[in-house]
Amino acid sequence: MSKTINSKGPKYIQLSKDKFVCYVNSLMKCGNWIGHSGYGGQFLGINLKTKVVAAFFSVLETKSATNEKYKKDMVNMIDQIISKDY
Repeated sequence: MSKTINSKGPKYIQLSKDKFVCYVNSLMKCGNWIGHSGYGGQFLGINLKTKVVAAFFSVLETKSATNEKYKKDMVNMIDQIISKDY
């Protein structure tokens, strides 16, 4: 886990002006949290500092089972919850 959290990895989603989710070791990571999205609008996030875990399940009815704006909003929501920024 330490290797994943401390690696930079390529930027994957821009959450805000200076905040990015990166993709490292088959996981998404940002600051002190790691997570992974599932098919069609699911996400599990775990903050290793706050020890808060959140899971979100939804169904997207698109051909690709994804929507980039929706994913960004969903990951921002999970980020706020597991970082206790609400």
